[in-house]
Amino acid sequence: MPGPFFSETIVSAVHGNGACSDGAAPVNISHYGQGCVLTPPDASGGFGVVTIGKVHFTLPSLRGPRPEAPSTATVSTQLEIKASPHFDPEKAQGKRREIPLHGPSKIVDVELYAGHELVKCWKKHQDDSTPLPADRDFDLVVSSHLLGAEDSVGLKLNENANGLGVALTVEFRGDKPGVMISSVGLVQIIRTF
Repeated sequence: MPGPFFSETIVSAVHGNGACSDGAAPVNISHYGQGCVLTPPDASGGFGVVTIGKVHFTLPSLRGPRPEAPSTATVSTQLEIKASPHFDPEKAQGKRREIPLHGPSKIVDVELYAGHELVKCWKKHQDDSTPLPADRDFDLVVSSHLLGAEDSVGLKLNENANGLGVALTVEFRGDKPGVMISSVGLVQIIRTF
């Protein structure tokens, strides 16, 4: 006979304005109320010009599950990235709607770290099968396992004394390339069925 239903959601998130540029592949970061706009250091752009940049976000560690969580509960963890096309603030001034810039910039690599340990990496493949768009929100599955499982990827994120980090690699293309990041977060759901 199954035990009582249990459900808990644990969240760790940071607003897009918490972004830091990478030292080896820098980006320009402009801060707005909706998040940060990432553009290449040399924003001249143009047809056929591709620039790679990287940005980092620090997240607090996820707290541990409540003590009453049964060991038979399922733990599902996902990384949520809230992204949208870069907008032109000059054209948007005085208007309620922002005007997206042209340029098919895209996120080509996402890395999740627990301290200095790379926990998981998602790469955009040539066939574009990996869901890493730069023009909309997207979620990436980190792990799904039983709460009692040892050496679980998801549990490395709970109560980690070294903190968590997310790195996004952006491929800037087009006339006015850019990407807006509104937030980056980890969501962990623990529940029995």
